[in-house]
Amino acid sequence: MRTLLLFEKDRTLEDKMGFQVIITKKILKSEIHKIKYLPQIIGWRHYPKSHERKRCWCPACLTKGSFNSSNAKKLELKKLFKILRNTQDIDIIKKTLYLIGDLKIRDETGTREEELLKSYLKSNDIDLIILTIGCISELYQGDYKNYFFETIYIGKNIDIIDACICALMRICGDDILDEINIEKCNLATKAETLKIIEYMKKN
Repeated sequence: MRTLLLFEKDRTLEDKMGFQVIITKKILKSEIHKIKYLPQIIGWRHYPKSHERKRCWCPACLTKGSFNSSNAKKLELKKLFKILRNTQDIDIIKKTLYLIGDLKIRDETGTREEELLKSYLKSNDIDLIILTIGCISELYQGDYKNYFFETIYIGKNIDIIDACICALMRICGDDILDEINIEKCNLATKAETLKIIEYMKKN
């Protein structure tokens, strides 16, 4: 909490909200003219005007265990999927997928939402596929484990393969790297896939 010492120079502050007031002299009983009891609902939870600012959903601001965080994230997830359903703009889709992945929430969405994400995996846009893989790994986690393995083995784009390896590590931990059978990988991407796995093991 910020502290305001009531010196003459501090009395000119335009906005004193959020300051703790420390009076540096003894207050005599004769100097108290009035006492006002304020209801507890007056004020703010974190900082002045916090209710006027849109809530930030990043893990740094919305930590686990914070008030209503789980329900708030689920509500935001529904809003984001509504945006996806109502747009064909590729840039808006990518931005929304990024925001969904950034929520860091596991939630069994409806069939309609899941089918929408699956449709993005069939896109020719590499960045869109990678963002979708990130969302799926957060939302469904182990449910798509076989899909990630299959993509690693038959995929032709090394960036998508890299995203699938990262998704598996996010879900299962570093030990999952030992389960990847490099001999099953596409010949064209086999060497690059091996480099990625070796790099992941070292770091």
